[in-house]
Amino acid sequence: MNVKDLKEKLNQAVASLEARSRVELVVALAGSSDGYPELSLGAALVAGAVMLFAVIFSPVLVPEGWVLVLVVLAQLAAAGLVRVDGIKRLFLRRATACSRVERAAAALFYGRGLSETRDRSAILVYVSQLERQVRFLPDTGVLAGLGRGPFNQWEHRLDGLAPGSELFECLAQLQELCEKSLPRREDDEDEIVESVLEL
Repeated sequence: MNVKDLKEKLNQAVASLEARSRVELVVALAGSSDGYPELSLGAALVAGAVMLFAVIFSPVLVPEGWVLVLVVLAQLAAAGLVRVDGIKRLFLRRATACSRVERAAAALFYGRGLSETRDRSAILVYVSQLERQVRFLPDTGVLAGLGRGPFNQWEHRLDGLAPGSELFECLAQLQELCEKSLPRREDDEDEIVESVLEL
């Protein structure tokens, strides 16, 4: 599913949920939660060391002036290769990815003022595409009505998947829970204008 279609479907899901409950839902689509510069640096160091080792122990005599050039070229190639998302994902440690996704989601939640709704009823659904992780950040008003359990289940269910039908099933379940536990009131207003963010 391309990004335009995904955003359109997400806007529909958000509008449907907000029409039936007092929850303010924001979905953020992030390409990545961090640049992970340590991966490029690590790849460059390893590639440089391997190239240096290969040059030193090569049966073919390499002129001294070329040693540094070959090492630097290997480092640049490795650092560039690790910038490709599919390859970066292979070298990304799970614990590192989880902490960066959580940090980016929390920063967005508070940076966008989602905790400032009247009933503390905002939920941020943070979708990090590189890490293939989703984080649900409900505010205290939502937690009082729903608890943390369903959000943990959805995060576990969506772990490792690209955004698609599973995400929309979770949003439909969220809508059902919000309708029952946090029903819309007559004086409810849309407090957050931009509901789907592309980061």
